[in-house]
Amino acid sequence: MIKYLENKTHIFDQKTPRKVGLSNPLETYRDENGFLHAENQPALVYRDGSEYYYNHGLLHNLNGFALINKTENDKRYYIFGKYIEDEREYKKIVRLLKLTDLGMDEF
Repeated sequence: MIKYLENKTHIFDQKTPRKVGLSNPLETYRDENGFLHAENQPALVYRDGSEYYYNHGLLHNLNGFALINKTENDKRYYIFGKYIEDEREYKKIVRLLKLTDLGMDEF
């Protein structure tokens, strides 16, 4: 399955992740079902310093940017796979999620 994220060059195959324009990742972490996943660290790390935070296959980070692409100088917030463009909106959602302990299904 190939996912196109935000109509940019962020193209991943969940079973064999590749980043278009970059070599293979230095580090790759997955959950028991094979989806990209890591707790409190990026699931993908590339030689150029790019980092991608995933939660069971979805771009996700409640502690900052989930997508940090050094090649394209691009940083983005994602929560459970949803792109949050505005930093204030991101912080508001994070605060709400931490206060209410909501999970992915409720978001």
